[in-house]
Amino acid sequence: MKYKNTYLLAGIPVEMICTGEYLVRQCRDYITDMTPEFSIEMTEDDIAAEKERSEDKSYSDGYYESLAFYRKLCDKIPDRGIILFHSCAVAVDGKAYLFTAPSGTGKSTHASLWKEILGERVRIINGDKPLIRVTPGHITVYGTPWNGKERWGENSHADIAGICFLSRATENKIVPVSGSDAMPLLYRQTYRTPTAEGLAHVMRSLAEIAQRIPLWQLECNISQEAAELSYNTMSKGEK
Repeated sequence: MKYKNTYLLAGIPVEMICTGEYLVRQCRDYITDMTPEFSIEMTEDDIAAEKERSEDKSYSDGYYESLAFYRKLCDKIPDRGIILFHSCAVAVDGKAYLFTAPSGTGKSTHASLWKEILGERVRIINGDKPLIRVTPGHITVYGTPWNGKERWGENSHADIAGICFLSRATENKIVPVSGSDAMPLLYRQTYRTPTAEGLAHVMRSLAEIAQRIPLWQLECNISQEAAELSYNTMSKGEK
């Protein structure tokens, strides 16, 4: 049996044709009646290939179909200025701030500290794999159904006011990062398409982000003082 629905992902209506209910349930908050711009159809071969690619092969076929669909989507959309950026995206007072680092560094922990100090002003747009869309007037982060093990996220979006590269340290320190220095850091946390054409689109989007968005390097411990330092610095919005 095939399931067919259209979902609004990063502002793009996409028709999804999938083999199982897992993806339908996962994406239910993003369903739309808009006319799709393109269609992605999943096959048993897609599921098998994703399972083979994964180190852990103990999950359900629905889980691997979900990963395979997101991979196909992220291969398709870079020409629209959209990339997958591994990060935790939070919004405060309508402005988005992204924390990025290798897995296990503490992105989610730092976002939790922002919630502790700022309370209801903080919304988690996506805890792990948001999409960023670059247009001439805006650079916007979008929530997606793929939002990490904590399932932190919502169907919302906000213009990005800052991106912070996290690393662990005993003392708290934050410094600005130049666009040229940030490019390899941004690249490392971005999903790269397998084609040269797709990768060229990804690199153009990253160059726009590096030029237009304030970028920061934060060395921090797990403390409210670290969160206060990062928020007070990043919320100034200086480039």
